[in-house]
Amino acid sequence: MYDLASFQTSIENKLRKSQNHQNDDSTNNNKSKSVLVKSSCPRSNNNDGGWLLLDHAALLTSQATVLTANFFTHHLSGPRKPSWPIQLTLMCAAMRTLTDHTHLVDVEMLRRFINIPFAFTPSDIIVTPVSFKVLNRGLQGILEELEEKETGVREISCEWVVPKSLWRKINEEFRSSAANSKHIYIDDDGIKWSNEKVILYVHGGAYYLMSAKTHREINYRISKVTGRRVFAINYRLAPEGPFPCGLHDVVHSFLYLTDPNGLAIQPENIVVAGDSAGGGLALALLFYLRDNHVPLPGGAVLFSPWVDLTMSCASWVQNQHYDYLFKQKDDDPLHPVKLYLHPYEERAKMVTHPYVSPLYGDLNSLPPLLIQCGDSEVLRDEIYLLANKASETGTTFVQHEVYEDMVHVFQMFNFLEPATKALDSVGYFVKNIIPIYQRNTSLPQPNRKSFSIPDYKLSGAAARTLNDL
Repeated sequence: MYDLASFQTSIENKLRKSQNHQNDDSTNNNKSKSVLVKSSCPRSNNNDGGWLLLDHAALLTSQATVLTANFFTHHLSGPRKPSWPIQLTLMCAAMRTLTDHTHLVDVEMLRRFINIPFAFTPSDIIVTPVSFKVLNRGLQGILEELEEKETGVREISCEWVVPKSLWRKINEEFRSSAANSKHIYIDDDGIKWSNEKVILYVHGGAYYLMSAKTHREINYRISKVTGRRVFAINYRLAPEGPFPCGLHDVVHSFLYLTDPNGLAIQPENIVVAGDSAGGGLALALLFYLRDNHVPLPGGAVLFSPWVDLTMSCASWVQNQHYDYLFKQKDDDPLHPVKLYLHPYEERAKMVTHPYVSPLYGDLNSLPPLLIQCGDSEVLRDEIYLLANKASETGTTFVQHEVYEDMVHVFQMFNFLEPATKALDSVGYFVKNIIPIYQRNTSLPQPNRKSFSIPDYKLSGAAARTLNDL
């Protein structure tokens, strides 16, 4: 059978040569290099529409070319991975084109393009936008400088996500428990705590993209499988909000939920979840709370967490042909690490800070962790290392799942059967594993053999990890 892989490669190469030729011509004519690249200098208001049209046209052209090549390659030569449906092939190609052609866009334009595929949400969904004012709570350590600037004026926007059917059930249970005063718990100090259990979700997006809105669909499914409302937050993004702004907002979001004078949700009734960069922020949140002696949440669910911003693991090279992520060049204007850490002159030292790259942190005494990834993603190796390092502490329970043929944060793609199974596992973990852990804290960790893990299609490495529980 004719292999169209070379055809796809030649198309992409010709596209790059064409773009480089355009850039060279513009330089020779002493024109600004921003014919296709948005200049860092402000443009004339009269020309903004023209530049924007050119940028969009160039990016759409590259998208159409690559998608066409991938469509024919998939059907004539087969998918890159045996289990890939055509939807995943085209999705990976589209997302790779967006990130592989950053010379065509700036941050704002890329954010607009990223938001397009996430414009549709399920009909059976209730989204309640909320915001809260950031109070000065006297946070210490690396957040102290940012905390001193808080005057109670700045707000963080969030949204509650829940299926309509679940919301009706929650209301019925609340009315029933309120009649018997079982909806609250009064501690020894007389503080009234809510008995509601929720998910705090931290979205991914390389620290400079995405929002709670782009993750509504997966938050809807998480709410459905866990039986809990999802509290999704919009933390400050780079480069406008570099490290540790995102962590600062995530910590305040957790403290907002647990404030005895506010929602008063018990910390152990909160499960923190996050994907990619959001997974890294979720771990950084656990580190900060533990390091500052703040009560920890009941558990954490991490989808393909980005935990090593040095990007030094071998899977960045081994899986680059399959995943839609890729290791960007150091001079890329949209390099996520440079955007995230741009205020720091000693970026090489800062990149291994535990709150930046949790792989280098202390993983002792954390709540139970569910870590999921795909065996075909570029973050695979660092996630392996994270799970092994946490397990070896003997104080942190880890459930590590690796899904065959799957790419980065495959759980977002609801047309994939492994995505459905992965979310089912999240429901099982939240409803069963965490409660067992909380009831049996005297049991050895993490080597509990009493847990029954659903038999999902995992790689051999993952199966061995789960059998060791």
